[in-house]
Amino acid sequence: MELILEKYKPNQRDTWSWHMAKIPDVPEIVWMAQDQFGSEVDTVFKTDPWCYSKNVTLAVVEQSYDTHKCQLIVARNKLDSSLMAYSWLTRNHYMPYAHDECAEAAFAHIDLKLPLRTRITLMAQILQQWILWCQKIG
Repeated sequence: MELILEKYKPNQRDTWSWHMAKIPDVPEIVWMAQDQFGSEVDTVFKTDPWCYSKNVTLAVVEQSYDTHKCQLIVARNKLDSSLMAYSWLTRNHYMPYAHDECAEAAFAHIDLKLPLRTRITLMAQILQQWILWCQKIG
């Protein structure tokens, strides 16, 4: 899988950069989730932006103190700093058929207004970040 994703590695030509989410990122993360993806889940359960904001904030604080607990990263446009994508990966989950720990992808949200090629590249970079994080934490 890594060889397939190799051509999508972050590079200088990208119009965005990735970094660990920080508290100032929380409102935009919540807004993107609610604005672009809320209608997808509204028929299944009632979304609560306050609850999501609390949980995103807790994840940001947790990764600030221990980068091995979760990974919440954001991609921001290099020109205007707008949020283009974010992803959230957590650990301490276990396979139902084994005793091995696994990571769980909580979210991979990409701005749906972006061109398709950009969204594909961002998703490939998210997958790369997940693989690297899992390799790092063991």
